[in-house]
Amino acid sequence: MNNKKYPEQIQLYNICIENRRFEAEQITTRNNFFLVFQGILFSVFTTMFSDGKSVTLIYYIIPIIGIIMSFLQTRGAIGAKYWHEVWEMKLFDIEKKLAIASGQRGVFSSIDKYNDTLKLAKEREKKELEEFIKEKPELIKKMLCGFKGSVSSIPIYIGMLCGLSWLLMIIILLLFSKTVYIYRIIPI
Repeated sequence: MNNKKYPEQIQLYNICIENRRFEAEQITTRNNFFLVFQGILFSVFTTMFSDGKSVTLIYYIIPIIGIIMSFLQTRGAIGAKYWHEVWEMKLFDIEKKLAIASGQRGVFSSIDKYNDTLKLAKEREKKELEEFIKEKPELIKKMLCGFKGSVSSIPIYIGMLCGLSWLLMIIILLLFSKTVYIYRIIPI
């Protein structure tokens, strides 16, 4: 494309690319921070629990902190995914306008034909999979055929899984600890 003909659009396009790249990097950076924090928290929890001492309040505080961190991780990943998609949409719009104005096919519009072919292939695969599991329960069909995952969704699911794991730890503590001591003085 001619940079001299459409300088504002080209500059806006470059800004959108940089912002999209930044958001993609932030998804990974934020997720790594939360995963390392929760990993350390989990290590502390298991080390304390393996000592065999009586269950104290700290055994409940650690999973509660883990649940809070999982919630924050999930919310952060949802926000990062949202902004990543916003910048992708802006890129697509600007690219289309530039392509129309210059009479050329651009980066995104040139793959429209490929995307259509890919869409048909995915539909065919989905039908084949549905036929393969025809006798299986409806839930399995929905899980296998109805799930639309993306790389930027993985941190969201990881945050949810960590939250459920911490919740499970609290439930196990409540169900299987013989005596729960708060401050090692008052039995509950």
